Amino acid sequence: MNELTPIDLEEFLEQVKSRQYKDLIQHHIKRQNTLNLRQASVGTTSLLPEPLQAKVVDFIDHMNSYAYDLDFWALNCVDVFSLIVDEASEFFPLPKDLKRNSEVLFNIFQIITLSYAYSASSRRKMRKFIGIKKGLLG
Repeated sequence: MNELTPIDLEEFLEQVKSRQYKDLIQHHIKRQNTLNLRQASVGTTSLLPEPLQAKVVDFIDHMNSYAYDLDFWALNCVDVFSLIVDEASEFFPLPKDLKRNSEVLFNIFQIITLSYAYSASSRRKMRKFIGIKKGLLG
């Protein structure tokens, strides 16, 4: 099994600060097939502390309400990261001293991103709604 390279969260946020969130979703669906997106989401969930793992599905359901807001997809990735972290802070029992550069926060963001990518990969109507394409024909 491949060893995961720790993410430099500040570097990641710097790289994506001018990208719309929908472009990050498109990036994922063009690089991975639907099954791989699902496996990546499950694998990333396993990296979270156990108390958080038990509530991930409920958190995904909670965050899915944003998927129906067209303005959400036009936000830049940093704004979406902050939104997801804020929502996670309310939803999960996160330690008060969790730093912004925490692996846990990135993994929560990644789980939501991969979940959206999985849904977009398997649902043409969703791709059309948010304005991305899976392949040449959409």
